[in-house]
Amino acid sequence: MENSTPYIGVTGLTSKSEVEQVVSLFEEKKFSHYIPMLGFLVSYKTLNNIPTENKRYPKIEALPELLRVLEGKKVFPTIHYNSREPDLFNQISLIFNSRIYQENFCRGLQLNIPWPDLNELKVIKSVYPELKIIFQASKEVLSFGTAKEIASRIKSEYSSLIDYLLIDPSGGNGIPLNLENSCNLYQELSSKLPELIIGFAGGFSGENVFSRINSLEKTLGGLNFSLDAEGRFTR
Repeated sequence: MENSTPYIGVTGLTSKSEVEQVVSLFEEKKFSHYIPMLGFLVSYKTLNNIPTENKRYPKIEALPELLRVLEGKKVFPTIHYNSREPDLFNQISLIFNSRIYQENFCRGLQLNIPWPDLNELKVIKSVYPELKIIFQASKEVLSFGTAKEIASRIKSEYSSLIDYLLIDPSGGNGIPLNLENSCNLYQELSSKLPELIIGFAGGFSGENVFSRINSLEKTLGGLNFSLDAEGRFTR
């Protein structure tokens, strides 16, 4: 995927059977305007083999084989990484080892980290130049200020470092998206960063995804946006 393309994603896959089922679903539905994104959750805990109660995180040693299922498929495999620890680059390096990155298993990284450190992000981009970076506008990010203030900070600090932005106040908990507030932020971001692909997450499921796409298309005047589902698809 050379250029950033809007995606429809399902995040929280932990087994080969789940990966195969989601790929089959995408192949059946044929989303012509989007690339399928399959998201795999990793945290500082799982990276260091610390037990977690969240069943949507696969074992770190299983990641390469889960990603291998997608070899040759027209999809966008992405690691969704969560950490509150310093030295972000060193953590990312442990994930994107020779098998995952150099063998072209994965070229996407979503940082589920509020306002990730700019210096760390610059190093990640320099070492992994083909990696598509997704900035998560989480609940914490959205509490920074008005839509205009949030968009201005993202433009001034992150515009050269990110390829996508996901408006995601739910954080994988299946909380329905506030379409009005999210679309206001979308408009501010798209006016300041017209090349950035902006997406939405929060409460999407197989039952409502098509109606949500139609609502967003009417509100935003087109299909140049991404969608990501986690909690309500993978629970």
